[in-house]
Amino acid sequence: MPGVTKEQIRQAREADLFAYLERHERGVLKRDGPNYRHKEHDSLVYVTAKNYWYWNSRGKRINALDYLMEIRGYGLVDAVNALAGPAMQYSFPSRSYQDHAAARQARAILKSISGI
Repeated sequence: MPGVTKEQIRQAREADLFAYLERHERGVLKRDGPNYRHKEHDSLVYVTAKNYWYWNSRGKRINALDYLMEIRGYGLVDAVNALAGPAMQYSFPSRSYQDHAAARQARAILKSISGI
């Protein structure tokens, strides 16, 4: 099995976990005031004001790579490939909650216009 480069690991660590969950695990996030919680792991919180994920039960911040490895059980190579490898032709730039909300609103408008 091919390995991954340090650059791919760096990209995977910088991947936007909110965007990954919205795209690949739709419906797993729920609003909690101004923040979001993971429905299956309710101690995992996206702190919108600070634009980061905090895993309360472990007392630490996490990123997308941590999520796939520690919560979903991926190995390093599979997790990196899911986030920054050849299967992903794009990366997720880190965005604020307002950017996510604006993107959701734009998708809703396009959906209503196109009838999808």
